[in-house]
Amino acid sequence: MNNDLKIILGDYESFVQSHTTEINEKEVIYYITLKRTIISCPECGSRMNIKDYRKCKVIHNMIRGKNTSLILKKRRLVCPQCNKVVTEENPFTEKSHSRLSQTSEMEIMNKLKEPTTTFSLVARFFNTSPTKVVEIFDKYGQMRRQPLPEIICIDEKHWKHKGQNRYMCVILNFKTTEIVDIIDGRTKKAWSSYTQIIDKKRTR
Repeated sequence: MNNDLKIILGDYESFVQSHTTEINEKEVIYYITLKRTIISCPECGSRMNIKDYRKCKVIHNMIRGKNTSLILKKRRLVCPQCNKVVTEENPFTEKSHSRLSQTSEMEIMNKLKEPTTTFSLVARFFNTSPTKVVEIFDKYGQMRRQPLPEIICIDEKHWKHKGQNRYMCVILNFKTTEIVDIIDGRTKKAWSSYTQIIDKKRTR
């Protein structure tokens, strides 16, 4: 197994039965057949048979200046007794339907730390969509809300974005003038939704 693939697989090397590599001008593709991990039916316990194979593409971060993809050959298994069909899990992503490896998601978050970068620039760099980059940022980058101070100030502010709400509601600490939180929207509904999730034990 070459060194680049070892870097990609890491602890997941034990899941791989076989692999081949394809290199072209734009990307490196690793075709990987996973080891069989499902033997017994989760419903009735009978031994499962291989029904067919399905291919799943996972985008990985760049290696040696080229986009890198994993084409996983996953088995679908069927139980001869109860007809239960099960697909092998994808060990490289957090969710089975995800198309970005967990390593790529962490690399995207690191890239977003650069002060001059944007969601669109990061999306192009990792060969994915800006929507996906925003989704990853929301997944890992959300900060816990600060406790509400004894006295707060509330003000509205217009902001330039293409979302549903053109105004935000800013909550300030009356004594220190520090920003405590920002609500997307200035309507009664937005405020009501916000107050419903406040943990009363964390107010001060």
